Amino acid sequence: AAPDTTPYAENSVAGMDVSLAWESEAVAGFEATWTVTITEADGTPVDDLVQYLGADAHCALVNDTITWGSHTHAWFPDMANMAPGMEMPHIYTGPDVLFAYTFPTGGSYKMWVQFTRESVPGAVYVVPFVFEVAG
Repeated sequence: AAPDTTPYAENSVAGMDVSLAWESEAVAGFEATWTVTITEADGTPVDDLVQYLGADAHCALVNDTITWGSHTHAWFPDMANMAPGMEMPHIYTGPDVLFAYTFPTGGSYKMWVQFTRESVPGAVYVVPFVFEVAG
């Protein structure tokens, strides 16, 4: 069966709608994958994403007690074998950006997705989402 890509959560920032859809379920100890989709408020796809701090997008992650935190970047092929100092490829211009991460434990988490656009130089957009990871 195909994954359910119905948005799990939606949020808005600066006239854009941003949705989070799980491609594979968030289960502790297993790689979860999700897509963030960015559109203008009128539904027009955002297609001018540019790299910010060397990545197409970032996700900052914390658990609900803020005793654990981490981050990841927009997924790209062979990402797991990236050595320090290697440059990440620019492959996501929008509206979809794929992420992958293995959460250490089950429970409630919060993430902040960060991205930038070519059409608005200097602006960094940060969009929060709260979600559950199965234990």
